[in-house]
Amino acid sequence: MNKKAIVNFLQNLTLLGLTVTAIVLLMRFPMLDGVVSWKMSELLSAPESTVQSSVDLSGVVASVHLVVTDETEFGRYTQINAPTTGAEFQRLEPLLRGAIGSATASREATHAEFQTAMKTPGIYVDLTTVLPVSVVAAWLGERFDSEDNVRALALTTARETATLFLLREDGSLVRCECALTSSAVREAVSEFQPNGGQFAYETEYTGLAPYTVFVQKVDSVVQLGGAIPAGYSAYNLLTALDLNAHTNSRYFESSGTEVVMQAPHFLWIGTDGSVHYSSDGEVSDPLYQIACVNVRPDAVEVLRGVYQLATTLSSGTAAAPLSLEYMEKTDAGWIITFGYRYDGICVRLGDERAALRVVVTGDIITEFDYYCRAYTPAQEEVVLLPASMAVAIASANNGGELTLAYVDNGVNVHGAHWLVQ
Repeated sequence: MNKKAIVNFLQNLTLLGLTVTAIVLLMRFPMLDGVVSWKMSELLSAPESTVQSSVDLSGVVASVHLVVTDETEFGRYTQINAPTTGAEFQRLEPLLRGAIGSATASREATHAEFQTAMKTPGIYVDLTTVLPVSVVAAWLGERFDSEDNVRALALTTARETATLFLLREDGSLVRCECALTSSAVREAVSEFQPNGGQFAYETEYTGLAPYTVFVQKVDSVVQLGGAIPAGYSAYNLLTALDLNAHTNSRYFESSGTEVVMQAPHFLWIGTDGSVHYSSDGEVSDPLYQIACVNVRPDAVEVLRGVYQLATTLSSGTAAAPLSLEYMEKTDAGWIITFGYRYDGICVRLGDERAALRVVVTGDIITEFDYYCRAYTPAQEEVVLLPASMAVAIASANNGGELTLAYVDNGVNVHGAHWLVQ
C-alpha cells in the first residue's frame, strides 16, 4: 500500500470517528435526544412492509373444551367453553406451550394407542374448531412448522417425558415426542378435582363423535342481550379503517345503507350493523397489507394481519371482541372467519353468518364482511336442559358433537341452548 492510500485510509477513519462522536454528543442533549434517536432508528430499521407484525395472538382463541385427567377411576375433570383467560386454562397453558414448542419426531398414532395414553394423568384441549397447527402454536406463543389442520391436542404421561398428541381435521392422530417432563404435567393436573366428566368413547353414546366432552352439570348461564353498540357509526368505522371520515364521496341507498368511495376502497355501512368492504386495485395502507417474509404469507402471518383488522374494528366501534373460528386456504389466498363468544360460550348468528369474514388475496386484505354487535348480561339465568338428558337426545345424531351456544337472531338474543354440530 503506497503512502497516498495510507493517508486516505487514515483520513476516512478519522472522519468516521468524528461522526460517531458527534452523534453521541448530540444525543446527550435532552432537546435533541428524541429527534436523533428517531432519525437513527429510521435509518437503521428495515422498511415496514418487510418486517413481520408483532400482533399479540394470545386472545385469538377465546375458549376451549378442557379435560384434565388425574385418576380415571374417579372420573375426569371437564369444563366446556372454558375461557382461555380463566384460571383453569392459565394454569395449564405453560405446559401446552412447552410441549408444542419442543415437539419433535412426529409419527402416526392409532386411536387405541391414544385412548390408552389418555388413561394416564394428562390434559386434553378441544379447540371446538379446526385450525392450522402452526396457528395453534402461535396462539400459545410458540412455533410449529406443519401443514396439518388440528381440532384438539393432548398431553399424556405414560413415559418419563410427556407425549403430545394432535387430533387432525380428518380424525387421524399424530404423536410427537417433547422435552416436557411427565412429572410437571402430573403436578399440574393433581390440582384439579374430578367432577365426573367423560369422553363419548367411554360411554354407550356411540352416536356422538368419540372425543365429544361430556359434563355432569353446567354452572349457571345468564340470559344475554344483544344490540348494535353505541360506537357504531360511519365516522368511527372510517377512522378505525384509516379512511377519510370527512369525505364527500358518499351517498345513501334507499335501504339507508351508506356507501363510501375512496378508491381503491369501497365501504357499505348498513343500518343493522352490517359492514361490507372491498377494494379494486393496488392497496398501500398498512392495515390492509399482510406483512410476510416470503412472496406469499403463511398461515400465521395471515392471521396476524387479519387479527389486527379484527381488533381494530372491535375497539373502534366498542363492539364485542372477536374470536377466531376457521381458516381456509384458497388458490388465491385465505378466507378467515371470526365469531362472538360470551363468557366462553359461542354466540351463533342468524342465517349462519359470521361475525367477521375476511378474504385475503395474495398478501392483501381485499374484502371483508362484518356484523357489529355488543352483548350484555341480563339479570335472569337460563334454565338449561340437564346435561345428561341433552347427551341422550344428541346421541341420536350420527357423529356430531354436543355443544352449548347462544343464538342471536338480530332482534334479541335467546338463552343458551344445547346444539349438535
